[in-house]
Amino acid sequence: MYQELKDLIENGDDIEFSLFGKRYSVIPLDDSVVIGLKYGDALEFSDVDSMMNQYSIDGQPLKNVLDQVEIERIY
Repeated sequence: MYQELKDLIENGDDIEFSLFGKRYSVIPLDDSVVIGLKYGDALEFSDVDSMMNQYSIDGQPLKNVLDQVEIERIY
């Protein structure tokens, strides 16, 4: 899932996913990636790997919970 999600984001696709009953959005920008709860606060990271390692959901880095992510939309 890590590589699949990374490829989508690096190709410029916006992604919405669900995890633990919450919806999240990932938005790639020209030089960074923004992630956060849908319609909530977001954090900006320099690249996808930084986001995967540093963005925390329920005390776990995103990369550690990817097997539980359900992708809702890709656009």
